[in-house]
Amino acid sequence: ERVFKAGEDSYWKQQTNSTPYRNRWGDYSATCVDPVNDGDFWTVQEYSTPHVGTVTNGSGRWAVWWGNVAVAVPSNNNFSVATTISGGPGTTNSTNIRATKESGEPNHAGNAGGASVWYNWTAPASGSATIDTIGSTLDTLLAVYTGSSVGSLTSIANDHGSAGNGASRVVFTATSNTTYRIAVDEFNG
Repeated sequence: ERVFKAGEDSYWKQQTNSTPYRNRWGDYSATCVDPVNDGDFWTVQEYSTPHVGTVTNGSGRWAVWWGNVAVAVPSNNNFSVATTISGGPGTTNSTNIRATKESGEPNHAGNAGGASVWYNWTAPASGSATIDTIGSTLDTLLAVYTGSSVGSLTSIANDHGSAGNGASRVVFTATSNTTYRIAVDEFNG
């Protein structure tokens, strides 16, 4: 919860032409999507200002205040800020809510997706590696790459849904000390 402008006093301005009487509030409030960045919102809200005289019906005063609400994207939304996972067997949890597809990012498992998050994993030893999205509530795309930038990746393995119920699984031969770039995306993101 965020407060942009706290009320400065009590507010009392009762509408007396309706039954039951009600305290009028919120007539001058609006929220809209930012036209430049559809991940943010602009809001205009009322707040109470110091009343005039004693606190009686009609003495309440108000003004409006505007503010920007920025919706956070996942910390590993872009390739360059991938979450590093280490070691052998393990699990990690994340979200792709408000995630995006960045410029130059390939389609994962043959689908455009559009809500990818990234991980880095350096193989501790050579051998078979399995990565899956079992337990996810999304219809996932999973892709493993090597490469140092999102525009120059080499595909190692990818999958869409082979683990059942929208979960994906890849099995590949990992090489010791090689860093693999893992993308988890949502089908038709």
